[in-house]
Parts: sequence; C-alpha cells; structure tokens
Amino acid sequence: MTPGTEDYPQEILESLTQAVERTIVLQAVKLAEQLGNIRTHNIVLLGVLVKALGLEQLDWVQVMKDLIPEKVLEANVKAFKTGLAV
Repeated sequence: MTPGTEDYPQEILESLTQAVERTIVLQAVKLAEQLGNIRTHNIVLLGVLVKALGLEQLDWVQVMKDLIPEKVLEANVKAFKTGLAV
C-alpha cells in the first residue's frame, strides 16, 4: 500500500488488536501531512515506538542530527516529537 492512498481493512485492525497484547492504531500519514511533510510518517512512527518501548532516555534528536541531512532535519524532529506525544 502506498502511504495515505488507502485505508487498511477494518478486519485486519481488529484481528491485530485481538492477537497482540498491546496495539497502537494511529494514522501516521495523516499526522505527518498535518505537520507539512507526508514523507516524515516513518519518523512519527519512530516516536511512537520509542515511547512504547520506554527508550525516551536516549538522545534521539542527536541521533537524527547525526544521520539526517540538515535540510530535512527540522521536519523530522517535529515528526518525532509528534509521535512521542501520541
């Protein structure tokens, strides 16, 4: 599926929430789009995952500074922080 082009079938989400102890369902593409850059949806998901796994003590912003080009860094940090807030 191309991000943002289709909805997941409802029965898939229901099956996952029944099969997996902790399931977080969110519209990462929509959140990234609201932030102004749909391509950062994966970074929104990274923020959600970091929070879910309790890894907030690591300096993820510094990791992003080390790995992400300056021209897209601000958008990615914003997306990450949005994911953390979910």
